[in-house]
Amino acid sequence: MAWYNFVVEFEKGKSEIVNAWLLNLNFDAIVENDTNFNAYIENPEDVNALYNEVKNINGVKHCLVPELQEEKNWNEEWEKNFAPISIDDMVYIRADFHEKNDAYPYEILISPKMAFGTGHHETTHMMISQMLKLGLTDKTVFDYGCGTAILSVFAKMRNAKHVFGVDIELPAIENSWEHVEINNLEKSDFDFQLGDIDLASDKKYDVVLANINRRVLLENVAHISSVCHDETIVLLSGILKVDQEIIEESYSPFFYIEAVEQRGEWLCFLMRRKG
Repeated sequence: MAWYNFVVEFEKGKSEIVNAWLLNLNFDAIVENDTNFNAYIENPEDVNALYNEVKNINGVKHCLVPELQEEKNWNEEWEKNFAPISIDDMVYIRADFHEKNDAYPYEILISPKMAFGTGHHETTHMMISQMLKLGLTDKTVFDYGCGTAILSVFAKMRNAKHVFGVDIELPAIENSWEHVEINNLEKSDFDFQLGDIDLASDKKYDVVLANINRRVLLENVAHISSVCHDETIVLLSGILKVDQEIIEESYSPFFYIEAVEQRGEWLCFLMRRKG
């Protein structure tokens, strides 16, 4: 398997906004360095068109002509810079090569490989922070775009009854089941399936988690509403501050927006389904 490597140099203070746009362009893996990103993508439809899009991203200083590379050792890539994460002095996220920390009520083990969601990103951080404030005991949870399933795993640690997650990437589903196992949780309490939100359309969930991107969230407002009952709590992230107005306009016909948290350039919405 071969990948195109885009070396993207960003302007000072613009790393977050550039990273967001690279995610929106569906890059498979993004490795951040001091002044640039190595952004990897497998078999883009038109590599030259994508190159031109990347060069024109606000905050991009320079982008090298992408090179075709052989398969990388993704574990080795993220392990080079991976450090444990603390969230609100309550949640400790670490890999198995870090020491256990008993000072935290919750500890999540991760082995993220290429799937998105290590806890380092502001969106994942805010989602977990909001989940700490929710009563999840005996709740059914739908994790839309589950990625590493870090949110699914944490929902179960918060005593959720059952968690259903979907993702369109097979490595994400494989990674999700791995995280259930390494966190010593019961597989019967989870269901992860390869596919989109239509796989959840026959049920209503107590809590919906969607840490994806602006395009998916805007295209699927009605779908997200359809898996909610009148008391469903919805947490949305993957949203830049500049997109707050369009998200609010799209979701307000279906949901009450109860809180908006900001971390860096990113937002997290807490909503409840309108009856």
